[in-house]
Amino acid sequence: MRIDKLTPEMRKVLQFVSDFARCVQVRKMYPPEHPFISESAKRALTSATSAFEVSPSISLGVSPSGFYILDEELQKPPPICRDLANLMRRIGLDTITVHKGVDEGEIASFAQELAELDAKVLRGGDVSVDPDDVARRYPHIEVNAFKWTRVTTKETKILQKVKERAEELGEDEMKVVDYLLQAGEGDLTDDLPSKVLISLLEASPDKVSEMVHQAVLKAGLEEEEGVVYEIQKGAVTLPQKVAQTIFDKIALALVEGEKAASTDVENAFYAILKGLPPSILKTLFGSEVTTASQEHATELLKSLSRRVRTKILINELLKEYSDAEMEQVVRKVVTFGAEMAEIAELLSQELKRLASEESRERALRRLMSVVRQEVEGRVTPRYKALVVEPDANTVAIYKAAFYEHSCRVKVVSDAETAMRELNKNGYDIVALELKLKGTVTGHEILNHLRKKNVPVIIGTEIEAFKNDFEVATYKKKRFLVKPLTIEDVGTAVEELLEEGKREVAEAAAGGGSPSPVRSEELEEAAAIQKGLLPKELPSIESFLLAAAYAPCKGVGGDLYDVVHLSNGKIGIFVGDVSGKGISAAMVMVLVRTLFRTIAAFHESPRQTLIHLNKLLSREMAEGMFVSAVYVVIDPKRRELFISSAGHCPPLFWATERDKVIAQFIGETGMVMGLGDTEVFRNKTKEFLFQVDPGVGLLLYTDGITEAMNESGEQFGEERLIEVIRSSGTYEPERILANIYGAVDLFRGEVARSDDMTVFCIKCVG
Repeated sequence: MRIDKLTPEMRKVLQFVSDFARCVQVRKMYPPEHPFISESAKRALTSATSAFEVSPSISLGVSPSGFYILDEELQKPPPICRDLANLMRRIGLDTITVHKGVDEGEIASFAQELAELDAKVLRGGDVSVDPDDVARRYPHIEVNAFKWTRVTTKETKILQKVKERAEELGEDEMKVVDYLLQAGEGDLTDDLPSKVLISLLEASPDKVSEMVHQAVLKAGLEEEEGVVYEIQKGAVTLPQKVAQTIFDKIALALVEGEKAASTDVENAFYAILKGLPPSILKTLFGSEVTTASQEHATELLKSLSRRVRTKILINELLKEYSDAEMEQVVRKVVTFGAEMAEIAELLSQELKRLASEESRERALRRLMSVVRQEVEGRVTPRYKALVVEPDANTVAIYKAAFYEHSCRVKVVSDAETAMRELNKNGYDIVALELKLKGTVTGHEILNHLRKKNVPVIIGTEIEAFKNDFEVATYKKKRFLVKPLTIEDVGTAVEELLEEGKREVAEAAAGGGSPSPVRSEELEEAAAIQKGLLPKELPSIESFLLAAAYAPCKGVGGDLYDVVHLSNGKIGIFVGDVSGKGISAAMVMVLVRTLFRTIAAFHESPRQTLIHLNKLLSREMAEGMFVSAVYVVIDPKRRELFISSAGHCPPLFWATERDKVIAQFIGETGMVMGLGDTEVFRNKTKEFLFQVDPGVGLLLYTDGITEAMNESGEQFGEERLIEVIRSSGTYEPERILANIYGAVDLFRGEVARSDDMTVFCIKCVG
């Protein structure tokens, strides 16, 4: 049952299950003395009291792919419940039943026990739960008392109808019928069903319609919609799921065997639907539908599983389309929104399977182009900036600084083009190199700008230009001598924009942009962002890992990910996308897809970031860029390889005679997405650390160090070091809890203005 279809009574039960799941979760994240620990148990007991008004016993359970409360399977349960379901599977629990009369102490103790068992499993240990022992220690709690099973009804009657219809089809066709009902992709190496399907779709679509009819009949859906018949092993349940499985298999045969695109699949579906009787159409599309249309074929295409749609998308990305056509095709297959997180995961898997690097790069470029169009349609910059600069490395620095201050940037390399652009469009700020080729000089451009009173950043190698009359008498300017730095240009941009309009300061004081992000957009972005985060962290020999993420109301661009590499190595990626809301979330999807696709092909984190920057720079949406730090762990050698692209400096510490020595790792490099330049490659360094037990590494985003208190003071790097000095000997989960506690205490009543993400790596053996 979907959450939005739950009765008020079932919502009470779900509230208790969610509160109990949270009670377990906080015990994994915080030390025993933290106030969240006791508060979570009280809250769970309060909601349990309401739930017991519905039933004196509340049961929750899991199957390999399902989550149940009472006697209902919950479709798309809340994330906190999914976390509890995964925990139960890891420690071997099928069911948990809580009976009326349970008290706060039982809830707290049982939650603590579950948290400890899960921690042991994640460290590589073995656990077992004895139901009798649990019953002795917790009078009102039972575990593994039963399993959810589905009861077969009317089986004889259904099998008779199957037998009668089977006589109308040959042996090969009946194999196809069985193939259509198998859950999952099936064994595509034995492709007889696929070949039969493809040949019949070309020669006799009506025959395929009859096979689909037979499959629906065999699942028991034509006779009584919604009744479950377990006639064969692996058959899926519910009408929607059966339909998805059948048409998934048809689409797979076309996509894998014929490299079909979405239009091919859609046309095949329409040909099949036209041959189905009204009774089947009613089952698939509702009681009012008796005749199939092209719209129904489109509806089926959109209802295919995400994996199948991802395979279709890969085929589309390799075809020749204009950008506009490509965007329409992608929108037909994928819904931009919350499902993008799961699509991103599947895309990275499918892209890695492409045979050639050329195909991968081409598909990635097309995907980036579509995402860029989507993002640019949602981004509303505050200012327009013109960069008049022939050097690509300097242009990248200007872009980084302008994007930080919400500027849309136009770049020209010569004076004549600059004059045409200034005559045609208005700009809020201009970056200008005075030494330009052509008939128009940089000084003439400066005089032209003087009439419009436009703020100018003059960046040049010739310091003597500062004394020229045109330069010396220009009021709204900052004169910078090359080579430029992002920090110096950023300061100049901020000062000039504040002098001109004061809009940056007013927006900060008002708590946001002049164009506030809609609440629906924030919800959509939050769903995407949450879906991108790993569901669990891997267990690694000799190392402990812990991660924590706290979103801000505006939904920033924080992202972390963990990938398995060759030779038992593990890659850990922490990034921060510029901007907020849905635009940042969409770029996060893109970054994660690119990262997961290319990480497997590079042993060096530096080379991975260089490759990632190369891809991002080609199609990054205007005003967007990404900072990141990437660590590769070699557990066998106890080695850490670290590379950074304009991200917060990682914090490294070691313990000597019970004293924690901590320091930041410098050389943080340059952000990604501004250009595939020599400057980026030169600034991107790689560090190697051979570590011993007790050594730790902290990766984090600027939401930690830039958190502000009521006085406008930032938490800063020194306070972060102090937390590590006092907590560095603890396990990673407790270190993270202490960091978040210190930041929250420092902020006081001030709300978070940015996401806060922390990832802790600690060597323990």
